[in-house]
Amino acid sequence: DAGPPPIIPGIGFPCYPPGQVAAHEGSTEEQLAAMGTELLKDGLEARSGGKFWCGYCECEVVLATHLRPGGKEHKGHIKNKDISFDTVKDLRQRGWQLRYEGVELVQDANGCRSYSCKPCQRKEGWYQAFQHIETGKHEKAKSYAVGLPPRPSGKREQAEREAWSKAIDEHLAGFAVSGSSSSVCPTSGSTSGPAAASSSASSSSA
Repeated sequence: DAGPPPIIPGIGFPCYPPGQVAAHEGSTEEQLAAMGTELLKDGLEARSGGKFWCGYCECEVVLATHLRPGGKEHKGHIKNKDISFDTVKDLRQRGWQLRYEGVELVQDANGCRSYSCKPCQRKEGWYQAFQHIETGKHEKAKSYAVGLPPRPSGKREQAEREAWSKAIDEHLAGFAVSGSSSSVCPTSGSTSGPAAASSSASSSSA
């Protein structure tokens, strides 16, 4: 076993600094765009052509609409942001486990994130990784999987857990000097992200 691969926050999963952009009902696109890296608190990154990308909702957005307090789009954004924050908290403690479940957090050529499960040959939203590995179907598929590394224990488990926490902390600290990431997904228009996916799943099962 060559050991765990490097942990890269912001690639397989969104990892932005905490906080919230101080937007209000009358905020204009120009005023919000001028906030620069402050927008990263809401996962918002500047793109070419004056466009903006929301890393939580995984779509291009109009700032004045996306951040309008009380608006439908803003409510969806806040829900996506909360789901992402909660999942990253889980990753700090449990992210090391994914490798031993045959699960990898990945980013496609467009910059959209997901988990990829080798035993199940399944790919879904990155924030659903822990839900997936707790299913009976995954447990069954894993029991037949070949080539999964043995799960560590003791000091090695602790070291891998601490490595995830450290990687996330260092990534967040780096925002002060490194600015935004370069990932981009050209999807625009409709609401996306964790909240939309959850809604879609609910509709499908209805």
